[in-house]
Amino acid sequence: MTNTALSLYPKSRELTDNTILIGGPGRSGTRILGSLFDSLVKTEYAFEPLMLYALIPAIETMAKDDWRLQFETYLVEEFLFNALAGRFLNFNENDYSCVRMSKSDAEIADRLGRTRTRNEILEAAHERRIVIKVPDLSPFMAGVMDYYRGINLLVMLRKPESVIGSFVRKRSYSDQSLLGPWTYPPYRREGDFFLPSWIAPADAKEFTAMNPVERCCYVYARGYENLPRQDRVTVVDYDDFVTRPAEIFGDLCRRYGRRFGPKTEKILGLVKEPEKDRHFSWEQVDPGLRRRVYDAFEDMKSRVGR
Repeated sequence: MTNTALSLYPKSRELTDNTILIGGPGRSGTRILGSLFDSLVKTEYAFEPLMLYALIPAIETMAKDDWRLQFETYLVEEFLFNALAGRFLNFNENDYSCVRMSKSDAEIADRLGRTRTRNEILEAAHERRIVIKVPDLSPFMAGVMDYYRGINLLVMLRKPESVIGSFVRKRSYSDQSLLGPWTYPPYRREGDFFLPSWIAPADAKEFTAMNPVERCCYVYARGYENLPRQDRVTVVDYDDFVTRPAEIFGDLCRRYGRRFGPKTEKILGLVKEPEKDRHFSWEQVDPGLRRRVYDAFEDMKSRVGR
C-alpha cells in the first residue's frame, strides 16, 4: 500500500536531530557565540533565520508531522544543502554574518570553485553539524526539543542589568518600536502595536500597558523562564565567558564533538565586555516584575555548567 504522506530522505531527520540551537533573550551575548560556532570545522551556522521566527512559534498550532516536514525542509534542504553548495554566502563585511569573519579564504574558494550534485552534497552533509541562532524564541524550545530528542540548546546567561539596559538603550520595546516593524515577524496585533511571537497572548494587554522599561524586564524573564530541564540544555555564564573564553568555548567544543577552525582563535581574541551605557532605573519597574526577573536569573544561574 502506498504511503501518501510526504516526507524527506531519512538522513534529513538525523541531521535535524543533531542540531544545536543557541537561545535565550536577545542582547545576551549570543552573537559572538554564534560567530565562534561558525568558525568550527564541519559546522554550518545560520544567523537568526527569519523563516524560523515564523515556523518555530507555529509549533503550537500546526500538526506535528506537518511542522516537522517544514522544519526539516528548512534546516536541511534550504539551509544546509545551499550552504554546502556555496549558495547564499554573505560577503557584506558590515554584517555580523559575513562569511569572511568565520570561514577561511580556502574554504570559501572550495565552495565556490565548482557546482556539486545533490548526492555529493548529501555525502558531505553526513559529517556536518547544524548550529542555528534563534534568540528570544525560548517559549517554544520545550516543544522543539520534545519533537527531536537529539537537539541541543545552548543558552547564554547574562545579568539582568546588562540585557535590560541594552534593550532600554536601543529603545527595543518603546511605543515607537512596537508601532512599526522593529522586531522579527510574524506579529500579533494588540491595538496599534505589533507584538512579537515571544509575548504570550494572555499577557498582550498587560504588556502594552507596561512602561518601556517594564516591557524589557518582561522579555528578559520570558527569555529564561520554563526552559527544559535536561542534559541537552547547556547554560553558559556570560561574565565568566568573557574572562576565559578559550577555556569555556573549548569545553563546549568537546561537549559537542567540534574542532577549532582556522579563524576560531582570532574570534576568541575579540571576546570582551563592551563599554556601553546600559543605565536604567529599577524605580520604574513593578516590584513583582523585578522579583520575576531575578527569580529567572537565579534559576538559570543554578544551572550553569551542568
